[in-house]
Amino acid sequence: AVRYVKNTAYVITYKNTDPLFVIDLKNPKKPKIKGSVKISGFSTMLAPVDENTLLGIGYHTTDGEEDGLKLAVFDVSGSPKVTDKKSFTSYYSEVMDDPKALLVNEKRGVFSIPYEHNDNKYIAYSAIDFIEDYGGVLNFKVKDGKISELRDIRSEKLEGVYRCVYIGDTIYMLGDYDEIIDCVKY
Repeated sequence: AVRYVKNTAYVITYKNTDPLFVIDLKNPKKPKIKGSVKISGFSTMLAPVDENTLLGIGYHTTDGEEDGLKLAVFDVSGSPKVTDKKSFTSYYSEVMDDPKALLVNEKRGVFSIPYEHNDNKYIAYSAIDFIEDYGGVLNFKVKDGKISELRDIRSEKLEGVYRCVYIGDTIYMLGDYDEIIDCVKY
């Protein structure tokens, strides 16, 4: 992942360990690494929150294996540092591979990430095995370097949510292909 903000490049360069490099590009012929920080997992997308804060969205890893969604908040005001992180095992989001799937509601200061959850674990229930699949939207704010007001809005109709949009106080969740639309009053 790479994000350019004015004369600075923020670069994530490796799978399994997420080194964020902050590179000063004021002199394009002599780029200068201002600092770096490492965190497990890796971000595939970087979204600016404000001039000193970046949100990393990508893959959580365990023992080198991808096993869910990861959110990381980076303070880039000086030497970069991680100020918060959250992992959601068995979650996948289109945002991890397509930045257009991220919904940023600037008026509310909310990030919305559509997701699908696939537990991949069989759960015994009345002698019937099943996989718990569902979709939804993770809504949250980033305030003072922390992920706050995290709300998991689950769809009652969709096994996977691939896009979402606000219209007024309602969030509409869109499934894949022939699946129907679900909505929830926010």
